[in-house]
Amino acid sequence: QNSVDFRYRRGYSGSRARDLGRRGDGSLTMKPPVKKYMMAIVPSRSEEIQRIRDLVEDVATDVGFDAHQRYFIVLAVNEAIANVIEHAYKGDKTGKIRVDLRGGKTKIDVRIRDWGATPDPDVLRAQEPGQERDGGYGIHIMQNVMDKVQYATKAGGGTELHMVKFLKTNGKSERTKTLV
Repeated sequence: QNSVDFRYRRGYSGSRARDLGRRGDGSLTMKPPVKKYMMAIVPSRSEEIQRIRDLVEDVATDVGFDAHQRYFIVLAVNEAIANVIEHAYKGDKTGKIRVDLRGGKTKIDVRIRDWGATPDPDVLRAQEPGQERDGGYGIHIMQNVMDKVQYATKAGGGTELHMVKFLKTNGKSERTKTLV
């Protein structure tokens, strides 16, 4: 029995599936705003993290991130899923986690939704290296790896994390370099 609900869709997505552009000769061309879209709903078990890591790796590769950048993008998503399992569901393996991945021409967009306990705002603050508290570096890693990190509490409970990483034309993001 497969415990994961995967829905793969390659190609265009949503009502904004086409973006008009102009070729050099002035004729119109269609450009896809989304190279790849993947969605997975997984149970809140640590054994599922590797499946999500593989999906993130696949989408980040399609966008064009190099191995160095992909490593850190996957690390940020790994930390986010681990935080959901530990803090939102407090180890309850029956919770659900929805992961939406969109790979565009120049970015990867990640949304992670849970229906667990809403976190304390103090928990959502990044733990700076060298502070006395054990653990808590996941948010620090996410904020230093990704270009955008936003949390939103949802009506009816739970949280949605939205992270974005832009493809850099010079190869590596300055923010990613700080963690190496």
